[in-house]
Amino acid sequence: LLIMVPIAFVYVGPLGFLIGKGLGAIITAIQTNAVWVLPLLFGILAPIFIMTGMHYAVTIPLVLTSISTQGFDMLGIGYLVSNIAQGAAALAVGQASKNTKMKALAFSSGLTALLGITEPALYGVNLKLKKPFIAVMIGGGIGGLIGGIFGVKRMTFAPTGLTTLPVFIDPQNSMNFVWTLVGASLAFIFSYI
Repeated sequence: LLIMVPIAFVYVGPLGFLIGKGLGAIITAIQTNAVWVLPLLFGILAPIFIMTGMHYAVTIPLVLTSISTQGFDMLGIGYLVSNIAQGAAALAVGQASKNTKMKALAFSSGLTALLGITEPALYGVNLKLKKPFIAVMIGGGIGGLIGGIFGVKRMTFAPTGLTTLPVFIDPQNSMNFVWTLVGASLAFIFSYI
């Protein structure tokens, strides 16, 4: 404690703050100049953000700021398609596994990932086996690209999963929800395959 607490307060804390602030500035610049890039990046990198805890530290303040100033955010579709891809990869492992414990874990964590809670599938199945983790990033990237190209917006803040799909209903653009479903479906298919 005598060594680590001062190091954390003097070096680690300020460094984390600066990195978070820099990442926030980069994301804001991308959202201003190339809106389609954010859903693609977050579709691919959401599992890494979740593993490092950055999904709380960086994205939530950005999302809340974006929704309060613009009335929508562009990160939500990236997280949605990544969550769906995470669930699909775990379900595919459950389908292919011969081990009954892994099969049970993969099916249960795959279902919870489809609902938006990805940590059991991420840590218990996909990251452990590596190939499903890569499939998650590919499926999430494809779904995120579709969401980005068609400008899918999350209209209010909520976790992303099958039960919270209504947050993508835009009263001004009915196709927003349609492209949400297309992106999520493609993320599921490509990740599962």
